[in-house]
Amino acid sequence: MLSRIRIAKSLLSSRLITSQRPFSIDVEEVSLKEDEVRGTPFIKKITTDLEKLKDIKYILPFHDDNLMKKITKSFDYYTNIGVKPEFLYDACLHEPTLLKAMVKDGEKIIKITNILVEVTEMTYENSIRLLTTYMDDFLSTSVEDIQARLQVFIDTGITDSSALCKIVCKCPAILLSGNPEEMSKLTRLLYNFFTRNQIKTILQNSPQCVVKKFEELEEKYEYIYFLMGIENEEFKYCKNWVDMPLDDIIKRHEFLLKCGRYVTPDPKRLQLQKENPPLYRIIDTDSVIFATQVASVTTEEWIVYEGLHEKLKELDKKDRPFERVKPSVRKAYERKMKKSEPSKDFVLDS
Repeated sequence: MLSRIRIAKSLLSSRLITSQRPFSIDVEEVSLKEDEVRGTPFIKKITTDLEKLKDIKYILPFHDDNLMKKITKSFDYYTNIGVKPEFLYDACLHEPTLLKAMVKDGEKIIKITNILVEVTEMTYENSIRLLTTYMDDFLSTSVEDIQARLQVFIDTGITDSSALCKIVCKCPAILLSGNPEEMSKLTRLLYNFFTRNQIKTILQNSPQCVVKKFEELEEKYEYIYFLMGIENEEFKYCKNWVDMPLDDIIKRHEFLLKCGRYVTPDPKRLQLQKENPPLYRIIDTDSVIFATQVASVTTEEWIVYEGLHEKLKELDKKDRPFERVKPSVRKAYERKMKKSEPSKDFVLDS
């Protein structure tokens, strides 16, 4: 009698870092005989087919029952909790490193997948897919650090399992890199600029910000908030401000100013305020859409301006790309900017 299940073979090669739907739906049938689904026969089936289909040979101590019990322990753990043996077989055939890792670090793999399942409610199958895609990184990271990095997001108020799962699938790097203490410190520093709810949304949209340098985020925030006059609330709708270099943000802003498509808001003259493009339209769009739809110019004009911007930057040789403004001196800065505006001649009409 054959035990059958449909397995998505291409899932194991899926990169989860940017895809919103990271798992493929292409399926292919995998079949195992009833006496091949557990223990030593299961491992023999995998090693035999790896050698036959992929010319990959694993030498295991099949003659030693005690050693084979240790080797099959992690595989049997997953089948005992409901993971289909066909899935594990298929996974090892498509990513032979999984077999090697299960033999050598089976207990650690079980701990990592248990954390992912318990905290994010990811299925065991999907946790194995994720782990297989970044196997070397996971095995070089301690289980405690993985748990601590997830705790950083939980501490900001993101406690919903589905939200945590989306964060992990969007940016697996948050599990694998960064000092948990530094990550936690950065999220606390963000409270200088944003409310708790705004931070939760920013972390869900751009989870990679926790491994950025705070000074870089602070500098970009100051430019967008003070120089562009954009309020905090708009940051949570924009995903790319965390990653886009400050110089590119400045370049886009200045281009819109020169095109007349952006007017710096004046809080004292709200009745004259022009409706500017929202932050996400300025930063999250690619160069073609930015040029044609946001700035209302041709892509060629935008390319020419980019070259001009680089030349002007080389000539200026500024230590800082803009005059930084701390919140405590914002009013003084606004008065200074107002005084520096050249006075116009007053002409009486005859």
